[in-house]
Amino acid sequence: MPVLPPNKNSDFKLWSPICFIQWVYQVIRPRVDEKVITRIAEFQFDGSVVIEFATDVKVKEHLGLNEQQHELLES
Repeated sequence: MPVLPPNKNSDFKLWSPICFIQWVYQVIRPRVDEKVITRIAEFQFDGSVVIEFATDVKVKEHLGLNEQQHELLES
């Protein structure tokens, strides 16, 4: 079962930027520096970028995520 923002379904393409950052907080916040979360929030991404964000190796490298953190995003 994927991690979802509060009160949202798995149709992530409909998520607002607020829902997207809530999802990021739920998935990687305990494992990533707060500055990384702040940088992500500044982009105001919405749910349309979830697949690319979660699977792109460049995102993993840019955010400095380890393998376990990146696997959490992919799930």
